[in-house]
Amino acid sequence: MHTTNRADLVIVGAGMGSGVLALLSAARGLRVVVLERHPGGPRDPVRGELLQPNGLRILDRLGLLAGLDDREVSRTRRFHFHRIGGDRLVTIDYGVLPEPFNYALVGQPASVMRTLRRRLADTPLVSLRWGWEMVGLLRERGRVVGVEAREGDRLHRIAASVVVGGDGVASPVRTALGIRCRIRPYADGYLTLVLPRPSGFGPDGRYYLGRREILGLFPLGADSLYLFYLWPAGDRPRLEAKGIEAFKARLTAIHSEVAPALAALSRWDQVGWMPCVKIVPRAWVADGAALLGDAAHALNPHVAQGRNQALEDAVALDAVLASCFQVGNFSRQALVLYERLRRPRAEALQRLGDEMAFFWNTGNPLIGWIRDRVFATLERDEYLRRKMLELVAGLSDRSFTAWDRVRALGWR
Repeated sequence: MHTTNRADLVIVGAGMGSGVLALLSAARGLRVVVLERHPGGPRDPVRGELLQPNGLRILDRLGLLAGLDDREVSRTRRFHFHRIGGDRLVTIDYGVLPEPFNYALVGQPASVMRTLRRRLADTPLVSLRWGWEMVGLLRERGRVVGVEAREGDRLHRIAASVVVGGDGVASPVRTALGIRCRIRPYADGYLTLVLPRPSGFGPDGRYYLGRREILGLFPLGADSLYLFYLWPAGDRPRLEAKGIEAFKARLTAIHSEVAPALAALSRWDQVGWMPCVKIVPRAWVADGAALLGDAAHALNPHVAQGRNQALEDAVALDAVLASCFQVGNFSRQALVLYERLRRPRAEALQRLGDEMAFFWNTGNPLIGWIRDRVFATLERDEYLRRKMLELVAGLSDRSFTAWDRVRALGWR
């Protein structure tokens, strides 16, 4: 047994929210240890993701936006929603939002995380432990006082005032804390592809919606295209049995301009999978410990707020921890302020994600008609369109009222 020096804060998991919390805590003079079980860092999926204006503000505050390679990310302002086989329903334009963050940033997770990890490696008070897997929590009189971690065949004990679990949907920290939670896998997930960007594909993102069918196409940097396609969870064998050419033919039938890009697709191992799941733990904090990001509130990707909410978690938890370290109190009662600040927002977005999945993913023609009618109303109604945009962009907590819903159906 090897015991390391004491840290002020141990963070399990090296995702974006964890990394930002580590930087913020180190800036306050705290000694931070970040544990990541994968030796080379987390396995960033080969797909695109959206960073919304609320997340961009946080990254900019830390000077991380300036470090992104413009060849690898796209600043996308307009997203067009179409009915499959029909007309355009609505265009959502981020350009109406206040500058400078009047866009969504489309990038691969690895592109954004590369910049963050460089900053972490250059921060003296942050110690990155790649290939260290948490195997248990250290406790003293019922309070968490550190972690036990495995590095190869060696065990390490790291004493700390607080342990944060930023370790994803399966969260070993949440399990070790004994926090029960509701886990809801959605019926559908997404097949994902990063392809060469076809000539003539402009700077805008596009969605195509049909009966239990969604195709998304986003520009990804200077030369790439991010494609995602709705598919029932656990049903990939049926897809592969039809053959890759049949898959390509269906995508081309929805959007013919993607055909040149699909020429690069020849093997199923080029097609990724993005599962969709919702996590609702009974609690986010315990004596000496807290959860962050997907460990606390995994969201449906329709909301496009997963990484952004993890960033907001990091900012809120940093502020609460500053107070805890000032008075030396790391009890659940002291940490629960973080949960009270963040949980209502996260659960509101989870409800929005449920509603979006119900309407967007539907195979029911009546529900699909309602969905398309709402989109068409948003195109005409600037107030509702702006309200929805601000909610998804993370700039407002104002959900649709009952009257807004009636108005969205075109009945007023």
